[in-house]
Amino acid sequence: MRNIDQILDLLESEPAHQVSSPKGLPELPEGFSLPADVVKFYERFGESILNEESETGAWARVVTPEEFNRIDAAIMGGERFASGPFENWFALVDVEDGNYIAIDLSVEHQGKCLDAFRETFAIPSYVDVVAASFTDLLNRFLDHKEDTAFWLDEAFESLGEAFGMYGIEPAEE
Repeated sequence: MRNIDQILDLLESEPAHQVSSPKGLPELPEGFSLPADVVKFYERFGESILNEESETGAWARVVTPEEFNRIDAAIMGGERFASGPFENWFALVDVEDGNYIAIDLSVEHQGKCLDAFRETFAIPSYVDVVAASFTDLLNRFLDHKEDTAFWLDEAFESLGEAFGMYGIEPAEE
């Protein structure tokens, strides 16, 4: 697996990926900090489009520091939930159509990346952990050559369920 420095070099050198100049670090609420690999990314780039020239449809965009917001606000146009783990989850990668990969910034789960599908991101048992870290996430994006997102591939094995990490069980039907 490539380290974050190798990935950043690859994003900058390969024509399939686009990067922009740095725009500073995302502003975070008090008590939160960014994982070291995310800091390295934003110190070097303002955003990045992965697989821009891909025919596989596996396009993704690491958001700008200004767009690095709570996932509920990002998906719902500024609206926020009053409770739940959402205060810890931030939009990191735009995967089109209002869907994101979020990153958990809680101390206990810092860096875990989550599938934040706009229609199910607020429902326990529907939010998979898709990568252990930002570096892991970028490696998975860069290595996946299929026509779907890597976490939608039949062979993908979830790293857990995000609400479950917080002890939140799905509601009984």
